[in-house]
Amino acid sequence: MTNGFINSKRVYCDKTRYLTNIMFNRRLINGEIIVRSWLVYPLSLGVVFCEPCRIFQTSLETQLVTEGFNNWKNAISCFSYHENSKEYRDAIINLKHRERFNISNKQLQCVEIGNDKVSQIYTSLINLVQKTRDNFNEYETKA
Repeated sequence: MTNGFINSKRVYCDKTRYLTNIMFNRRLINGEIIVRSWLVYPLSLGVVFCEPCRIFQTSLETQLVTEGFNNWKNAISCFSYHENSKEYRDAIINLKHRERFNISNKQLQCVEIGNDKVSQIYTSLINLVQKTRDNFNEYETKA
């Protein structure tokens, strides 16, 4: 029943709830199912996070970004609301741009959790790569 999400147990007055596999999928109006690949579940914590919003330090102050989300009773509606936020969309776009230029998640994690000096250096390098790419694209467009 819990599909390996035993640490996500949350007791409500009416029943006990857990994170389920279904919560990692989004059903579109046309019936298509999209995997919520942004949703991360650290086994030991029993909560989920929005990894792109955490990596890119969006201004969102929701449980999905801060301490972790575990309101399983309202999870689907909260996830849908989050997916429609401007901050989430900006973080996803930022992630896709970085994936395009092969900046790995390991490098992004170093930026997120590394010491301040290393974080500043990685951030500067990432910004330099992006600026160079933008200048190159602009130059190609004019040529």
